[in-house]
Amino acid sequence: MSHKAECSACVLAARSDLDIRLLAGESMMMLAQLFDVELFALQKHKRDHLQRLPIQLRDDPGTILNDLQRAEQSAWQVLKLAETAEKVDYKTMLAALREIRASKETQVKIAQQLQVMIGGLPQDRWERIKDAIAKALEPFEDARVAVIAAIEQVE
Repeated sequence: MSHKAECSACVLAARSDLDIRLLAGESMMMLAQLFDVELFALQKHKRDHLQRLPIQLRDDPGTILNDLQRAEQSAWQVLKLAETAEKVDYKTMLAALREIRASKETQVKIAQQLQVMIGGLPQDRWERIKDAIAKALEPFEDARVAVIAAIEQVE
């Protein structure tokens, strides 16, 4: 039997998911709970057996939000496991809560960026653009009035 086959993390059906999460830097404690692997075994797996999978960095904020939501769902699962354990594991509960909080903070930041990217411009920049358009159209009074009216309808 090979050395890798003896590792409790290597034989998991969800090993590739575990490896990706380890490479992405997710909490070892949370992953140990989620995948039902001893923390020491998981640390040894990461050090000795982790496949160097290519992690594709994605710049798409929507995809990043989905990944964060998935990680947050995992943290909620760990929290529930810690709460319902025979002996309540407060340390794991607090670690899961920290993960959830951090995920929420990051989701809010990304959502704000998405709003700026999708929904338009910051208000001060939009006002400067409107002023520049109005100024450029000063020699063309009818066009200026029509453009300003159209902008006001959209706002």
